[in-house]
Amino acid sequence: MEKLRKLFEDKDNCIEIKYPRNTTLFMEGSQIAGLHYLKKGKVKLSHFESEGKELIVKIISPNELIGHRCYFSKSSYGFTATMLEDSEVSFIDKKNINELIKKEPVLLESFIKLLGHELEEADHRAENLMTKNVGERLAEFLLHFVMSYKSGDALVSDLNLSREEIASVIGTSSETVTRYITSFKDKGLLTESNRILEIIDPERLKRFSCQ
Repeated sequence: MEKLRKLFEDKDNCIEIKYPRNTTLFMEGSQIAGLHYLKKGKVKLSHFESEGKELIVKIISPNELIGHRCYFSKSSYGFTATMLEDSEVSFIDKKNINELIKKEPVLLESFIKLLGHELEEADHRAENLMTKNVGERLAEFLLHFVMSYKSGDALVSDLNLSREEIASVIGTSSETVTRYITSFKDKGLLTESNRILEIIDPERLKRFSCQ
């Protein structure tokens, strides 16, 4: 991933664009114009069912590519990408990506390794759905979601997700998410105020997620 990170930080290769919160980066079904790399912020990838229900596929964190699996498999996006907070994205158009790969074939190997790693992560998430209860899945998700925000020994994040959206990510109902978050608060694991989430005891929550 280091080689890809350098690729998207080289201003000769890409353009950098700032997006405010709630901006749509691209829509499901739209034509793929190139590759996006998230430098700052968070992005949700969503798929909308025929009746309009939103299913969140993944939450993208800084230093991750957006839409690359679609780029290498088809001509249009299979999901919608929306900014969860003010974000900064590096973009390389399709023509330049193809030219860079021709010029430096090792880049293709980096993309293949990244895709392989993400397949392993997808297998891990599928295993979690089968083997972990909702509380354990929620604890793991919260730890991952706020991973890049730290204040002393606590982890802090503007959650920017509704209970329904969290439920969509971990495969449960919004009522169950609310019940477990209340339980985590009662156990002294976290606090929440105006959607600002603070994990007071990350180690205890991590142990809970691994039960």
